[in-house]
This record gives sequence, structure tokens and C-alpha cells, in this order.
Amino acid sequence: MLIVCQAVLMVYLGVFQGCYPTFVSELLPSSVRSTGISVSYNVAVMIFGGFAPAIVQWLTMTTGDDLSISYYVMFGSAVALLTLIPLRDRYREALR
Repeated sequence: MLIVCQAVLMVYLGVFQGCYPTFVSELLPSSVRSTGISVSYNVAVMIFGGFAPAIVQWLTMTTGDDLSISYYVMFGSAVALLTLIPLRDRYREALR
């Protein structure tokens, strides 16, 4: 059962990781593309990944709710969704 769950999760991860580099490279001009991608990725990982154990521990102790982990994940998903809403599709435009 664990192997099946891992396989399903990896399919979803592959779908995300397959389009992510193209999507992010279309957002930035070529003069700052490498720096912009690396800084934005690493800051997001630092905030939402590196501080996650401390934030979840604090939420659990403060609220007394064991589901506070899921609230943290939902918050991160909502932030991601809010940043995607104003973006427009640029697939017909040439990369600069």
C-alpha cells in the first residue's frame, strides 16, 4: 500500500515539476531569470519548508488542535493560489 501511495504522489509531483520551470521562466526577463528563479524558490522553501516544524509546533501548542498542520498547508495553498490569479498566459509571446 505504501508503494502505491508513493507512486500516486510522485505522479502528482511529476505533473507539477514538469511545468514549473517553463512557467517561472516565462515570468522573468532573461537578464534576471536565473537569479529570480533561484531566489524566489529558495525564499519560499525557507519560509514554508524550513520554518514549518516550528510554526506547526507553535500552532499546535497555541490552539491545542492536532489539525493545525492541515491549516498551515491550506494557508500555503491559499497563498499560492492568490499569487497565480493575476498571472496571464504568455505562451504565444516570445521569451525576452
